[in-house]
Amino acid sequence: MNNHLTEEDYMDKGGLQCPKCRETGGVIADGILDVYDGGANQDVHCTLCNSAWSDLYKLVGYEGLIE
Repeated sequence: MNNHLTEEDYMDKGGLQCPKCRETGGVIADGILDVYDGGANQDVHCTLCNSAWSDLYKLVGYEGLIE
């Protein structure tokens, strides 16, 4: 059994805590933001434990429309 963060815990931490080692000091979003229909993803890695993952984003609306 692992001690990784759940997706819910990861989101509660704002994506700033490594889901593997749970440290906050080494998380770096280093990939290009890949935008697709209704969402996006970005590669992230932890420099402290060398794990890697992708952050997932979902379009929830827009604001600030200027006409």
